[in-house]
Amino acid sequence: MSAAQGYKLTTLGSGRVTAETVRAKRKQSFTDAPGPWTITIDGPPVGKGRPRASSLGGKIVMRTPTATRNHERWVALCARPFLPRDKIGGPIGVDCEFVTERPKRLKDSKRDEPDVGAGDVDNYVKAILDGLSAHFDDHLVTEIHAKKRYANPQEKPHARVCVRRA
Repeated sequence: MSAAQGYKLTTLGSGRVTAETVRAKRKQSFTDAPGPWTITIDGPPVGKGRPRASSLGGKIVMRTPTATRNHERWVALCARPFLPRDKIGGPIGVDCEFVTERPKRLKDSKRDEPDVGAGDVDNYVKAILDGLSAHFDDHLVTEIHAKKRYANPQEKPHARVCVRRA
């Protein structure tokens, strides 16, 4: 962080920057960031899969499907540069737009049509919120706006997420 950004690191008499000072300034700079934060997640949206149960040594073990787990990791990786390092506190609003692959029957159509095909929008949202769990607890989400549509002819499938303070 440079002084040009409005943050100045204080030093000890010897000229060293202490770890505590860096942590304090980092915390101040990211938790005071007003938002909203917009993230684009490339690739087709993936809904939250149903947990699977299996028996291991006589005990029931629940596990998240691999595709869901991989997608949640991808969401976390895409969000890391855009969201604060510290957890966001207080009520949070999330706006999501899910753009799915355009079906062949609509390839030549130029109309913007809503996606009524496979994939529930609520499962898409759950996968996104679980992927963003490093940045905020999903119990703090008080508002959700979600939209699912087909990609325009020149557009690739993706998800766009806007996280804001409610």
